[in-house]
Amino acid sequence: MERSPAALVLVNWNSGDLVLAQLRELEGLVGAGLRVVVVDNASADRSGEQIANFLREWPEAGAVTLLRNSENLGYAAAVNQASAVVVQMAPPAEYLWTLNPDNKVDQTTLAELVEVSRESGAAIVSVAGPPWYIASRAWPRAFYAPPGSWRRRHPRGRRWWRAGNFNGSCAILETGLVRRLMERDGYLIDPGLFMDWDEWDCTLRAAPFGAWVAVAGNARHIHDDSSRTTGTSSLAAARQYYQSRNAIVVARRNMPPWQFWIALPIRFLRDFSWFLRLRLRGLRPNELAYLYGAVDAFRGRMGRWKHHPASR
Repeated sequence: MERSPAALVLVNWNSGDLVLAQLRELEGLVGAGLRVVVVDNASADRSGEQIANFLREWPEAGAVTLLRNSENLGYAAAVNQASAVVVQMAPPAEYLWTLNPDNKVDQTTLAELVEVSRESGAAIVSVAGPPWYIASRAWPRAFYAPPGSWRRRHPRGRRWWRAGNFNGSCAILETGLVRRLMERDGYLIDPGLFMDWDEWDCTLRAAPFGAWVAVAGNARHIHDDSSRTTGTSSLAAARQYYQSRNAIVVARRNMPPWQFWIALPIRFLRDFSWFLRLRLRGLRPNELAYLYGAVDAFRGRMGRWKHHPASR
C-alpha cells in the first residue's frame, strides 16, 4: 500500500467518542503511514483522558501525537498547535488534513482529495457540503449578499470545481502553504477568530501565494451540519456572536474602506431580515449575542467571548 501523503489534524472538545470513531475508521490509513495529531481543548467531559487511555492500547498509537490544553483555546488555536507539529515532521507530509470529529469519512476520502489537488493544481481542496454549500463565488459577496444568494448548486458530472472558500470540516492544505502562512503571519488559522469565518480569512490570506480552493465533489463524507451550534442552546448564542463579530473583522481586513462602509449597512439590513424571518417561524434567535459581536468587532475584541459556554 502506498504511504499516506498527509498528516491528519483532529481537534477534540467534548467529543471523545467521535474522535475515537474517526481513529478506528482510519486505522488502515494510519497503518499505511498516515500520521495524526489530536488536540484536546480542555474537554469538560473527560474525553481527553478517554482518548489517552485508548491510545495506550491502540496498535497504531505510535503514529499519533496527543496534545492536551489546560483551557479551551478554540478551534483555530488548536489547529495551529497541530500545524506546528505537522510542518516539523520527518519525513515531511505533503498535505495537512483537517477533519472535524463529527464529519464521517472513509478510507477513500483522503485519496480523492489528494488526487483532486494533483489534477487541479489547487493548494487547498475540501469536500462539498449540502447541494447549496461551498460553491461560493468571489469574495466579498459572502459578506453583504443575502444568505444563500452567493452560493450555487454543485456542478453536475464534474469531479472538482473552483470555489471562493473551503469547507474546513474536511480539507487538505499543501504543507508548503501551511509553512509559508505560519512563517508570515504566525498562524495558519487566526486564533483571535476562535470559531467562525476562519476558513474565509485563511483563503484570503493564502491568495497572495497563488493558492486557491478546489472542491472535490466525489470525496465521501457525511457531516451533521454543526447541529450542536443551532437552536436555543448557549452554544448557539456563542455561534451568533462569532458569526457577527468575525464577519465584520474579516471584511474590514480584506475590503477597501470605501467598499466596507458601503457594504456594512447592507449586511446589517440583511441580518435584520433574517432575524425577522426566524421570529415569524416561531424561533427566537440570539439577537443580543449578535449585537455584542458587532460591537466587539469595532472595539477590536478578539478571542473567546466571555459568555462562551464552558461545556455542554
